[in-house]
Amino acid sequence: MFLDAFAKSMNAKEIRELTQIIDDKSLTKQQTHDQVKALCERSGPESVKKFEETDKIIKGIAEYVMNHVKKIEGKLSPEALEFIKEAKQIYENMEITHTQEEEKLKELANNAPAPLKKELKSNNIFAHLF
Repeated sequence: MFLDAFAKSMNAKEIRELTQIIDDKSLTKQQTHDQVKALCERSGPESVKKFEETDKIIKGIAEYVMNHVKKIEGKLSPEALEFIKEAKQIYENMEITHTQEEEKLKELANNAPAPLKKELKSNNIFAHLF
């Protein structure tokens, strides 16, 4: 899906380079972001526009989750609020790789007690982790 967004604005060589960047598990999230952005800038204004749209969508998802949490935080347990805080810190850490992010989130979720998992799932907060 991510690559499809750029299919019309990049040539085959640029798409291959984009794929290499995205598939490089050694890059931090910040390095991936910066390299994709630089490639888009070299590719041209249409690619820059697609990058900005995609970046906005990704940031919008995080904003949506945090707005949802704010609406219901009064009924969440202190443990749920702490879990959310820790998960947010992991998501926002741009100095780790995507693989490290996934591992840290899995570890956080796996260490959560069953009642906390149930609470988060029932409130549709990070339900994809459980």
